[in-house]
Amino acid sequence: MGLFSSNYNRPGPGVPKDAPAKKGIPRFFEIFIRDFGMLWRANFITMLCFIPCFIALIIGQAFSEYIGMVLICSLVFVLGCCLAGPALTALFGVTVKSVRDIPGYMWHDYKKYFASNIKQSIPAGIISMVLIAMDFIMVNFYLTQEGNSRYVLLALVFFGVIVITGCSIYCFLQILFIDLPLPAILKNSLMLMFGYVKRSLPATLIGIVFLVAMLGVISWPFAIMLAFFFGLPVFVLVIICMWTWPIMDKTFNITQLQKDKEERENATNIEKE
Repeated sequence: MGLFSSNYNRPGPGVPKDAPAKKGIPRFFEIFIRDFGMLWRANFITMLCFIPCFIALIIGQAFSEYIGMVLICSLVFVLGCCLAGPALTALFGVTVKSVRDIPGYMWHDYKKYFASNIKQSIPAGIISMVLIAMDFIMVNFYLTQEGNSRYVLLALVFFGVIVITGCSIYCFLQILFIDLPLPAILKNSLMLMFGYVKRSLPATLIGIVFLVAMLGVISWPFAIMLAFFFGLPVFVLVIICMWTWPIMDKTFNITQLQKDKEERENATNIEKE
């Protein structure tokens, strides 16, 4: 068979039926290559929603010596969280769907996750982002202090960052799939964080390293440009979801519950016809 006369209709070997599922780094690159365009677009929309928070952080840092400006920027940051919370929930939804190998349409899925979870995602976004921001402010404050006691305080603050970040991950995942009031979701998030610490801790540390990198260069405008155009947040989120989704599915049996729901809906549609 010649180079220019290949028969592309001829069936190839395909993927073996009993081939084991990829894990770890090969699994990440499989998702990255397959869903790059979809994830990049979801990341871009989410980063647009974070613009008010970014602006508040940059201006607040530039005029930190003026109390009035700091208060105004703090208010803008909180109001920005009202948009960022639902956007982050939608980004989690699109990312988890990719990790679960469920096909879909990015814009349709993003709008659905954004609109259907506003009631819980807004307060969840405000709580998590404000607490994380306060922790990083305290870290910066204690780093400038003198004395051995600052190391103890720094350790406590870093522990708080780990707990808040880890709980936030499980909080947004529960908002997507579990119909519970926010206090119960927060309680579950804390229990999942410590109950599955072997998986929760690596995912949380990956998220913290990314946050530190972003906040450390927030005064460098190109850092935000990198997040926009290279999709850094969502690809960090892919790694996080690869670690945490199995915990969610195991704990709440989400896959089976969704399968049963689809079967009931299909049966109802058949009866109506």
